[in-house]
Amino acid sequence: TIDLTINNSIQSGFSESICDGSVYTWNNIDYSATGIYTQSFQAVNGCDSIVTLNLTLVGNSSLPQSVCVVGIDSLTNRNRIVWERPLSQMIDSFYVYKETSVSNNYVKIGSTSYSDLCVFIDQNSNPSVQAERYKISILDTCGFESILSDFHKTIHLTINSGVGGAWNLIWSHYEGLSYNSYNIYRGSTPSDMTLLTTIQSNLNSYTDLTPPNGYVYYQVEIVNPNNCDPAKSINYSTSRSNIASNDLSSIVKLSENSINIFPVPTIDNITVKSEFEIVGMNYILVDNMGKIIREGVFNTNQEIINLEEVVNGIYFLEVENSIRTIIVKI
Repeated sequence: TIDLTINNSIQSGFSESICDGSVYTWNNIDYSATGIYTQSFQAVNGCDSIVTLNLTLVGNSSLPQSVCVVGIDSLTNRNRIVWERPLSQMIDSFYVYKETSVSNNYVKIGSTSYSDLCVFIDQNSNPSVQAERYKISILDTCGFESILSDFHKTIHLTINSGVGGAWNLIWSHYEGLSYNSYNIYRGSTPSDMTLLTTIQSNLNSYTDLTPPNGYVYYQVEIVNPNNCDPAKSINYSTSRSNIASNDLSSIVKLSENSINIFPVPTIDNITVKSEFEIVGMNYILVDNMGKIIREGVFNTNQEIINLEEVVNGIYFLEVENSIRTIIVKI
């Protein structure tokens, strides 16, 4: 509040926000529209007190929000969506949306409260398989949801062998913000990659003519020129692709015989167990007609799938990785 003495009067003002459709009552007068309102009061010292109310209505689409950056979370190897928190007492939470298998069709996959770190991990994503698009929205304290933001799309990297031992890198462009360059990283393990080169942002392929012998790992990165600070203390300014490698040993070994399902037949649950790495791989359970009964992502190498409500019959479990789809009959 700022008080100013002008011509024997005291002028002061304050601001309030209310939900669209609500009423703000001030000195027995109801206000229901955005505006600046003034009332005068007689003070005991003979001066008038002139008070101004700056009233704002908050409602649907009045709190726009945008994604800052999306990319791979190095700890979980899942897609990470990051945005900055606006300073507002009218925000209840943020909704995260993901594009379905139908282009431009988005479905809500989760939410975070206003007080949480503005970072969301898509636990059902598999960055090694494909790129994904994400949007977010705001739910205000009035219960209204804003329009969806513009989308951001992750980078998906693939490699194939070239002439003379070279490796060809091809990736999908990052979409959602402007950037000038791609950084390409290379290493002999996923944890020791260093910057190999930087190329123009209008290119999406590169050939490594002199790779080291043995296994080699690659990753592509863009840098958000505006930075991204969801907690006003942590910098999430980059987006990296999945890691692509010529080390296919675990994938080659994965076959119908390497996935063990028990008990079969079953009346309630099945346990899916593999001696090889299946964490992060997608699975679907389909019936004889191809209808999807269950779907999900393996969080461990031994997963329990509930089938209590599934009718008697023959089913097929399909496990996806970047090379092939393994189908096991149940």
